Amino acid sequence: MDILPGNSAKSPLIHYVAYLVEDTEMPPVGKGEPLTAAQIGLLRAWIDQGVPWDAAMPTNILAFSISPTL
Repeated sequence: MDILPGNSAKSPLIHYVAYLVEDTEMPPVGKGEPLTAAQIGLLRAWIDQGVPWDAAMPTNILAFSISPTL
């Protein structure tokens, strides 16, 4: 698990985005812009708060299904 709710210091996701462990950086070096210190701080706060997630999903999401035809 990459997120340990309530413990950002031990959450691998933070290690990845904060470039704390070599060869696990996200995004990889040269493949995109790394998160700013402020963004990492927000992510840490969210994890430390227990990873709250609003269960109310928007109702205006496009949904579709695909069925094979013969």
